[in-house]
Amino acid sequence: PCSGDGTLRKSRQALAGWTAGMGLGFHDVQLDILKRGFELLAPGGVLAYSTCSLNPIENEAVVAAALAHFGELIEVQELPESLTSSLLEPGLETWKVPVGPQKQHKKNANAVAKREGHPEPELGGKEGGDEDCQDGLACGKLFEKWEDVDESLKVSGKLRRSMFPPEAYTTSGTASKKIKDALRRCGRLLPAKDNGGCFFVALLRRKFGCVSFRRGDRACFMEKDCEVLVRGAGTGRYVGLVRVTFPDATQCHVESSKLRRIGGEGVGEGEGSQ
Repeated sequence: PCSGDGTLRKSRQALAGWTAGMGLGFHDVQLDILKRGFELLAPGGVLAYSTCSLNPIENEAVVAAALAHFGELIEVQELPESLTSSLLEPGLETWKVPVGPQKQHKKNANAVAKREGHPEPELGGKEGGDEDCQDGLACGKLFEKWEDVDESLKVSGKLRRSMFPPEAYTTSGTASKKIKDALRRCGRLLPAKDNGGCFFVALLRRKFGCVSFRRGDRACFMEKDCEVLVRGAGTGRYVGLVRVTFPDATQCHVESSKLRRIGGEGVGEGEGSQ
C-alpha cells in the first residue's frame, strides 16, 4: 500500500484527492510489512522495498526506521549500475514532515486542472483561513525535527519519530550518519528521466553470521562477561539497541554487537561464506 503520488501524471482522480500529508497514513503499515518481510528472509536473502510514491515518509523514512530496528542484521545493497547511471537518483538523506494545509491542496489541484483543460476537481474540507486551523493540520506546517512537533500531534499519534530523519531516534551521530549513507543507495525514478511515472526502490539484504535477539533469549554481555536476559528491542530514542536485564535486575539498552547468544553465534561477528 502507498499513496500512489508517483502516478499523478496519469491519474487525475488521484490528483484530486492528493494532500501533502497523505503519506502519513501509510507509514506505519509500510514499516510493519517491511519488518515482517525481513524477519522471514533467509540469511543472504535480498528483499526489494518499492512504492509508486516519491513521498520520503513512505520511502526513506520507512527504510531508515528498519535499518535502525535491525541494526547489524541488515544492509542496503547497491542498485544495478545500469539503473543508477541513467535512470535513478539516489535516496534522500534528510526531509521534512508535513501536516496540512487542505486549502493549498485545492489551489494546487485546481491550477493543474485549469492549465491542462480538465474540470476542476472536487475536494472535501474547509477553505477557511487561520481560524480553521486545528492542531496545526488545517493551516499547514513542515517539521524538520521531532523536537519541534506540537505536543498535540505527538499525543494524537498523527506524527511519529520514525517519520523523521534518523537523528530523531538514533543514539549517536555516528549511527545516524551510517543510516544516511545507506539511504543514498536507494533509488528514485523521476518523471524527467523516462517521461512517465515515479517510483522508489531499495534492496535490503539480510547478512550472514548474524542472529536477531528476541524477548526471553539468554545472552552474554561481552564487555562485563556476564549473562543477561533479553527483554526486547529498544523503542523511541533507543531504537536500534537491545533492552536487557542484568543479574542484579537492572535494565539497560546495549548494542547488539556487544551480545553473544548463549549457545549460538553473536550479532555482528562477521559474515559467513556464501
